[in-house]
Amino acid sequence: MRARENIQPRQQPQIRLQNEDLDRYQEEIAQRLQTDGATVKVKISQSRIEGKMQIAVRANAETSSAVIKRVRDAVINS
Repeated sequence: MRARENIQPRQQPQIRLQNEDLDRYQEEIAQRLQTDGATVKVKISQSRIEGKMQIAVRANAETSSAVIKRVRDAVINS
């Protein structure tokens, strides 16, 4: 319909992060949360509508609870 009336498509501002930035953020966060006895994996994805961050901690309950508390404190105190 727009083509019939010679209306140009709207230009969306480019505010999404690039893949290289997301990869760097994943590495930085994973290194920062890494502790003895815990394996931390971070996955960040972004679409036009949604941004998502997943943090997985593989460790015993005590260690993983400490990592979760550090994440919570960092978010609350930022």
